Amino acid sequence: MRSPLLSRDRVVILKSRDKTEVLTELVDLLSSLPEVEDRSELLRAILQREEDLSTAMGFGFAVPHAKIFSVRDFVMAVGLSREGIEFDAIDGKPVHLVVMIAGPIDRQRRYLQLLSQIMTILRDEEKRRLLTGSCDPEVVYGILKEMK
Repeated sequence: MRSPLLSRDRVVILKSRDKTEVLTELVDLLSSLPEVEDRSELLRAILQREEDLSTAMGFGFAVPHAKIFSVRDFVMAVGLSREGIEFDAIDGKPVHLVVMIAGPIDRQRRYLQLLSQIMTILRDEEKRRLLTGSCDPEVVYGILKEMK
């Protein structure tokens, strides 16, 4: 059975305070899904992507993402941090919301659609305020669950 793109149990308060630990925590969450066949490959891809260029978008958001062969369909996990995490953001501010996306390597159009949907949400000032200000998994899930 296919997992939904995002489910309530994949919107979590982060335990980690370090960027690499945060990325590992979210990869571990996604790795429990049947769509993710190789946790190690996903972690390597996410860490490499972050090493190449930070995925912190500014405004307290980061969107780490990877497309690899061992992920059969797109899945997403979201981590929240009230304190914020140093993520090498373009605006120099800490990240409070980390949206991780993993998907198959051969679905570029779908991949771009998901990234575009996230950017549309983040451009909405009210939604952005709610996402970063609440640190409430229910509020965040309520906003992001509309992504298809």
